[in-house]
Amino acid sequence: MRRLDDPLSPLIDQLHKDGRLRVWSLVITIFGDAIQPRGGRVSTARLQEILERMRIEPGALRTALSRLAKEGWVIREREGRRSFYRLSSKGIAEFEPATRRIYAPVQIDAGKDWIMGLAADRSARAKIEVDVLASQGLVLGVGGFLWQANEAPDPEWLRKRGILTVTGQLNDVPPAFKLAVAPEALRSAYQKLMTDFSDLEAADLAPLDAFVARILLVHHWRRIVLRAPELPIALQPKDWPAAKGRGFVAQLYRDLVAVSEPWLDRPVAGGMITLPPPDTSFSRRFS
Repeated sequence: MRRLDDPLSPLIDQLHKDGRLRVWSLVITIFGDAIQPRGGRVSTARLQEILERMRIEPGALRTALSRLAKEGWVIREREGRRSFYRLSSKGIAEFEPATRRIYAPVQIDAGKDWIMGLAADRSARAKIEVDVLASQGLVLGVGGFLWQANEAPDPEWLRKRGILTVTGQLNDVPPAFKLAVAPEALRSAYQKLMTDFSDLEAADLAPLDAFVARILLVHHWRRIVLRAPELPIALQPKDWPAAKGRGFVAQLYRDLVAVSEPWLDRPVAGGMITLPPPDTSFSRRFS
């Protein structure tokens, strides 16, 4: 039920308006952001309290956890009547590279070598683009592909897909080319996130509200940065919002963490279930 004068209402309303709500994806965000740094195991009761604050019914959480367990993302553990979940080895393997991209600092790519590729077979380009994105490559709007040289697939992977490549630094890129390769949808996504969260003041929120706002922030940010790698600085058009967007998210995230961590410290289920403190990697996010 929607609360009157709820500071999170605009964000929660938007969450439910963004098409069919993928509760399982929200659960993965919660695991990655808050549970993995604190021992990796969480009770169903704690998850339910978080999702109820987002106006998500307990039945939807049960369905999401069942799906994640069936697909091998999480492992269920029982202690008496209580249920706990942790990421499986598969879930952790998927989570770790995503975490590096979500919580990375603003990029600096001066002096880096890049590999630019072009599909020799234009008819197969759509299939190749899917593979390129899965390999953490960047699909350019002009039909090319781009990887940092030290992160590119091996030569055999490129050969099998008929990708012709050239390696070098990105120097003196013409402005017209920058505009051609920059996805307008990505620009809009950065700007929308900053607009949606611009009125949020962490200091005015209760600990649970700050935690939910933090999860919603990371969930939106995650969908932006995991959809495609950020454009190299040399290819960014004038006023490209990537650095501003990451800086905005980093500062708001730090503010929300300061208010929300006490909620994670508190026990749930009658004072019986607590989480350990976060590990050292947590304090290095966005830095």
